[in-house]
Amino acid sequence: MELKPKSDKNTLNGSVILTSALIIAIIMVAVYFVGAGFRGAETDMINDGTFPHESEDGVDITPDDTDTAPEPDTSSSVPDTDEFGVTDTESDLIFDTETDTETETETETETETETETETETETDPPVTTTEATETTTKAPETTTKAPETTTAVTTTTAKDDSTDDPTESLPVYVDGTLTTGFEAEYVNGTLYVPVCAFAKAVDGSELTVSDDGDTAKVKGSGISVTASVGDPYIIANDRALPLASSGTIKTKVSTLDGEVASPLSALAKAFVCSYEEKEDGVYISLSGGYIKSGSEFYDSEILDLITRVIYFEAGDETFNGKLAVGSVIINRVNSSEFPSTVKGVVYQENQFSVVERSDFYTATPNSDCKIAAKMVLEGYIYDSRILFFNSNGKGWAAENRTYLYKLGGHYFYG
Repeated sequence: MELKPKSDKNTLNGSVILTSALIIAIIMVAVYFVGAGFRGAETDMINDGTFPHESEDGVDITPDDTDTAPEPDTSSSVPDTDEFGVTDTESDLIFDTETDTETETETETETETETETETETETDPPVTTTEATETTTKAPETTTKAPETTTAVTTTTAKDDSTDDPTESLPVYVDGTLTTGFEAEYVNGTLYVPVCAFAKAVDGSELTVSDDGDTAKVKGSGISVTASVGDPYIIANDRALPLASSGTIKTKVSTLDGEVASPLSALAKAFVCSYEEKEDGVYISLSGGYIKSGSEFYDSEILDLITRVIYFEAGDETFNGKLAVGSVIINRVNSSEFPSTVKGVVYQENQFSVVERSDFYTATPNSDCKIAAKMVLEGYIYDSRILFFNSNGKGWAAENRTYLYKLGGHYFYG
C-alpha cells in the first residue's frame, strides 16, 4: 500500500489552532499578573488608611487602635452570616455591646429599686385598723353586756360624774316656745332636765312640786312623780321607769345647779310627750296626757310572782343581782327553749325550786325586789343572754350551758 502525505490544507489548519491556543494562554497569564498587582495595591491603600471603614449607616468611623478585635472562629474559613447579612463576629460585637448596656441599665434599675425599698422600709406602715368615727350620738344601750364582776354597784351619782366631766347646756322649747328658768344638760352623754321645772313647763294644770335637794316630787290631777338622787329609776304613777334599758346600773337621778334632775327620756315617758334633740336646742311636743298607772299597766299576779322569785333567790344580793334574776325569767319567756308565759317559766318542773317553800306566798318581799320586778316588766333587761343561774357553780347548767360570769353570789349561764 502506498502512503500519501497529508495535504497542505490540513497542515495549515493545525498550525492555526496551535497558534490561537498559545495566544489565549499568553493573554490569561498577563491578566493574572495584572490583577494580582491591582489587588496588592488596593491592600496597601487600605492598610495606609486611604479608604475609611464604614458603619452600616454609612457614617465615617475612625478606627480605634486600642480596641482588640475578637479572635476569629478557626472552625471555618468562611464567616457565617445571619438572615440580616451580619457575620458571627459582628453579631458577637453587637451582642456584647447590648449586653453591657442592658447590664448597666439593670444595675441602675436595681439601684433605684433598692433606694425605693429602703425609703419604704424607713416609712412606718399604714395602720390597717380603722378608727371609729367620733359621734355625739349615744350608742344603743341594748347592746351593753353585763360585766363579769362580783363588785357591788358603785354609789357614785350622776351629780358626781357631772363634776368630773364637762356638760353641755341646750335651751328647751315646748311646742315651739322657749322655756325660761332651766335648760337641758348632757351629763356623760345623757340629757338631763330638772324634774320640777320640767313638770311646770309641760303641764298647764295646777301642780304641787317640792325639791329638798335629794328628792323631787310632783303631784297633780292624773300624775304623780317621785325622783330620788342615786336611784336608777323614777316612780311615775306607781310605775318604776328605768333610766336605762340594760346593763349594769350607771345612769341615776342626779342634781343640776342644786335641783334634782332626771334623764329627759324618763320624764317624757311619764308626761307622754315626745322630744327632739337638735344643735340649737331640745324641742318638746306635748300630747296632753299622762302615763298609765301601775294598777292598769301591770298584771298584779305576774308582778307578785316575779317579785317573790327575786326575793327568795336574790333578796340579799345587790340591786344588779336582783335585776339579773328577774331578767332570767323574762329571757326564758322570750326563748323558744322555755314556756312562753311567766307562770309557765316560774312553775316549770325542777327550775325555780323556791316556789316549793312553805313561806313562798306568805313572806313579805322588800321594796327593792318589787321595784326590780317592775323594771323588768317595763322592759329593762340586765343581760339578754342569761338563762340559768346557780349559787355554787356546779350542777347541770355548769356542765351543759355556756358560763358567762359571776355576779354577787350567783353564777350565770347562757
